[in-house]
Amino acid sequence: SKFYDFDAKITECSRDVQAALVEVGAWFTRSDLEAHTKYLSPEEIIQLAFDTAKKCLDKPLNNLKYNVDTSKSSSELKIPFSILPFINDVLFTLLNNVLRHSYLENPEIDCVISFDDSLKTFNIAMKSDCTPKSKSKNISIVNEIRQLIESNNFSSRTRLEGKSGLIKLANLASQSKQSS
Repeated sequence: SKFYDFDAKITECSRDVQAALVEVGAWFTRSDLEAHTKYLSPEEIIQLAFDTAKKCLDKPLNNLKYNVDTSKSSSELKIPFSILPFINDVLFTLLNNVLRHSYLENPEIDCVISFDDSLKTFNIAMKSDCTPKSKSKNISIVNEIRQLIESNNFSSRTRLEGKSGLIKLANLASQSKQSS
């Protein structure tokens, strides 16, 4: 119907505007001057990233639970605010994949984000429920993506749209490892 198409376009525009605002906001972060860099606790940055990512999704998420694990970090761990757009992109991609591929109206999502300041890494473990149809339909695609990531052979897929979100994240993570 016309109203559904209109609502879908408004949602799409809202998502695009939110994503652009996060990106533009990153331009004004002065990461070159340590004294002017804003730092957040792991819990604060993850809360902010989830709040922003959820606003960019096509539909609301009501069954999201997450836990921030800092047991492998010092109590003084602070994350530069300039990292927020990256974390937001990662969480948005993961949540969007769940919404698109679970075939559920309101999937339950459990997420654990672990920080390890000695390795300067964070790990995201996300689990969600899905329909049996989704599992059988997507298992071969997921296995193919897993093989590409494990073989570090994904550069050609990063330029494609559709079924490339996890590959793009793997590419970002790979580049991050090489630069640190």
